[in-house]
Formats: sequence, structure tokens, C-alpha cells
Amino acid sequence: MIRRQLSGKCSIILKRCRILAVANSAEFRDAPPKQIVPRLADRGKYVASEASFCRVLREAGQLAHRGHAKAPTPRPRAKHTTTGPNQVWSQDITSVKGPVEGAFLYLYLVVDVFSRRIMGFEVHEEESSEHAAALIRRAWQEAGCPEGLVLHSDNSGPMKGSTLRDTLQWLDVKPSFSRHRYQQEVLGRGLKLPRFRGVPPAVRKGFHNAEVTPPIPAGVP
Repeated sequence: MIRRQLSGKCSIILKRCRILAVANSAEFRDAPPKQIVPRLADRGKYVASEASFCRVLREAGQLAHRGHAKAPTPRPRAKHTTTGPNQVWSQDITSVKGPVEGAFLYLYLVVDVFSRRIMGFEVHEEESSEHAAALIRRAWQEAGCPEGLVLHSDNSGPMKGSTLRDTLQWLDVKPSFSRHRYQQEVLGRGLKLPRFRGVPPAVRKGFHNAEVTPPIPAGVP
């Protein structure tokens, strides 16, 4: 019984050493377990399962960050406090009912976070950074060109596009984005809660076309 226990312990130690030797070799030292095991399998070799690699590397403190690159450092969460209107706006895009069953248009909406007022809206047939930039230019001018404004949005392509980014820089508006894995729901709440001011009736009933969009004032780039 004692011999079997020693033999089992030795086997575990040897397996652990072999896993660490493979994981820290010149070929695999930058690779995570999910890449090491398949690459070994392609050569007809089996050292241990992916779970075993993860467990051993975790116990050795080598699983959190592998490779020569600098480990990512956590950044503090951006926080914005609003004490009045025209300090923090939120912009979002959502699909709304179109002219026929199964057809949708895209509603672009800008909301003042403090007052819950609809600062501007447009309806288009597609999502684009150009449409989002045009809306924020018009809303910004109609609001009196507020200074120190922060515009919060999600991480979608139109919101992080170069056209909107350049427009915000020209207007001196600070962009703010939702954290990853967190969805922005300001627009959805705006369509459900009647306390939002200025919600157009067509938003609740759907649109027959995209021609309800207000024109952009002249003189705004």
C-alpha cells in the first residue's frame, strides 16, 4: 500500500513537471493551454488535457499572463456626474418598425441624461457613423453649443467610427463609451417611460419611411 501511494505521488509530480516543461518550452511559452493541446495533438502527441494544463499552470502562477508582452493593467472606470442639463448626453441607435411587416428602419436618438429630454432624433435606412455625426451636430447647435459636454454611447461601429470621432473633436465634445459586455439601455428606457420629454409619437407607432428626419441647419459643418 505504501509503495502504491509513493508511486502515485511520483507519477503526479512527474506529470506536473512534464506539463511545466512543455508549457515553458521555447515553442509554447507564449501559448495558452487551448493552443498547446491541439498543436501537440496534430503531431500525435498527448501530454495532458487542457484542464490539466490550466490547473498546473494556475498552481505555478503562470496562467494569468503568458508571453513577453506586458500584462494588461486594469483601468479605473470612467464616471460622469451631471447636475444639470446639457452636461451629459446619451446617443443610441435602435431598430423600429418599418413600412411593411418585417421591415425595419433605424432610429438615431440623443437624450439629455439629466433632464431626460430628447435633444434630437433622425430616422435612416441604415446604421452609419455619418448619420450619427450629423445628428449630434444639429442637436449641439440647437442646444446653444453647450461647452464641456460629454456624449455617452455604446461600443458599436457607428458610435466609434472616424466620422463621429472627428465631429466630436471639432465640437469639443468628450466621448464616453460603455464598458465591454455592458449594453446601453438609455434609448430602450426612453421609449418605455413616458417621463421622457419630447418623445415623438411616431417613435412608439413605427415609421412609414425615413423622411421624418429634421433638416440639418445651414452653417454647421
